[in-house]
Amino acid sequence: MSGKTGRIESMTDVVGNRMGFNTVSHTVEDWWCPLVETTYKCYLNSPFETEGEVVTVISAGAAYAAGLNLSAAPWLGSDEEMRLEALSQMHPKKVKTQFDASLELGELIEGMTALRAFFSQIDNLLSDLTRLNRWNSPEIRRIFGQKTLRQFTWKDFADLAISADLSYQLAIRPFLDLLKRLKKADTDFWSQLQRVVSSETTLHGKSIREVETSSSFTTSYHKGGNVRKYTKLVTTSARIRYHSPKITGMFDAYWRSYYGLTPTGILPTAYELMPFTFVLDWFWNFGKFLRDSLNKPVDDISYSVLWTGWSRKITSESTGTLDLLEGTYGTSIKNKSDPNSLITGTVKTSSYLREAMVLDLEAGVVPTPKIALPSLGQLRTLAELVYMLGTDRRRFIEIAQRVPVGG
Repeated sequence: MSGKTGRIESMTDVVGNRMGFNTVSHTVEDWWCPLVETTYKCYLNSPFETEGEVVTVISAGAAYAAGLNLSAAPWLGSDEEMRLEALSQMHPKKVKTQFDASLELGELIEGMTALRAFFSQIDNLLSDLTRLNRWNSPEIRRIFGQKTLRQFTWKDFADLAISADLSYQLAIRPFLDLLKRLKKADTDFWSQLQRVVSSETTLHGKSIREVETSSSFTTSYHKGGNVRKYTKLVTTSARIRYHSPKITGMFDAYWRSYYGLTPTGILPTAYELMPFTFVLDWFWNFGKFLRDSLNKPVDDISYSVLWTGWSRKITSESTGTLDLLEGTYGTSIKNKSDPNSLITGTVKTSSYLREAMVLDLEAGVVPTPKIALPSLGQLRTLAELVYMLGTDRRRFIEIAQRVPVGG
């Protein structure tokens, strides 16, 4: 039931130079578990004497609850393993695809086909309403079943609203995003190419692991527990100088990789164009793993290494709670008034290490796919797709099967 506030910090710093890393270690503990004054009332010798009353004032803090098992951090992966994952993001000879032309072309064709069918039906409907019986035309019955427009229900209006949103999410928005990506890729191409011809730059890669866990305890008088979140971040860094030859072969190889026109780019493109793979990637990023794994280096790119190094930062954040007098004996004590107050406190720790180390910049390992939770926008689109399946709106499902959706 103790309280604890304040910071404990230590640092060691070995002076380096501007051409490399200097070794640093830094640890911090931040406690915010102040004492909280709580008042309880009970009958004297309850229940035998009902006239007497005892008022008890308790000052208690959640330091024990916040720090419970905090040092028993779960295994988050070895430094070597995470360094290799970070290095996979900074291969000096790999060119990151800025505009996947084959994939974009496939999506554009499917998106335009879907839009053409969508607008064609709207045009037919408007023409039919103008030329024929406005409330009982064949076109209305063909789209809405046997109903006429007068028999349209709120559910039918909901179907149309969802259909319109899916048309935007699965066809119109991807096309607009495509134009933006193409413009940016074309704008950046020459500056990116010049970087690998004659430039000095610092490359960085990151690998991160996170886990959340909890603990609880009960005594004869109290109950408490905490929720802890641990994060481990490994960063690799390198200063390199590019001096790639200005030859046609290097230019062509760079251009193909930049626009995703290499032979190894066919498989990721085929995967992306398969029905509903975009939904799978919302939960499991296999598509990114496939693209990164098959991205081959451009052999004509040349460079020299000036220095390399790495850093590791492990952080934890624990929120502790203490519920006074909720144990077996505690409940009988507070039998006249129960303020039902929950005492909370937090403790945050961090441990940072940075040091120079010889790293093989071409030895990285692509991280395995990880399970993730979709964003709210993705969940909305998924719900709309499920709804359309349930209402047999096949026209929009066919659009969704072919056109991947961004987040």
